Amino acid sequence: MESANTSLHEKIRIFSKRSLIDEKTTKRFFILAQKYFKLKKRIGKLEEEIKKTKDKIVEISKIYGIKKIESEDFILTIFPKEKIEWNIEELKKILKGFYPLVVREKKIIKITIPGEKIALAQEIKKVLEKKIPKEWFAEETIVEIEKKKLKEIAEKHLINIVDAQKKEIIWAIKVLEK
Repeated sequence: MESANTSLHEKIRIFSKRSLIDEKTTKRFFILAQKYFKLKKRIGKLEEEIKKTKDKIVEISKIYGIKKIESEDFILTIFPKEKIEWNIEELKKILKGFYPLVVREKKIIKITIPGEKIALAQEIKKVLEKKIPKEWFAEETIVEIEKKKLKEIAEKHLINIVDAQKKEIIWAIKVLEK
């Protein structure tokens, strides 16, 4: 990539594969880039403001039990949701043989091929099951828990699953424009 000179502004440098870019394109690109930058900056500030406002709404809702407000312009509804995070290792210990009946695990394997090795992609596909360099290998497990079945098994066999879960209340706000 080369730095293309421009008379648009002394402090502007454009990096491109081309060494010459016409002034009209440079100016148009600069204006769009500047607009994008300003919007991203404004959105960041708005996201902060939204979080602070949401926290205040949640605080008032908790104190006074307010669940909904309607105006000519909008309807705002606030409600708590229970979020449960499972400790899978603990759940395996607790459920023992019932674990496979309740939980499905999916393995996701991601392979990152360095840019200079991209031509080897077809060969790597063929050899995939034989040997994969560890630095290209990342593994992730996705766990799906059948909550209804888990509850039934826990109740039927008197299994205490409380130690395998971490509960958290998350407040959700929905706003509809009228």
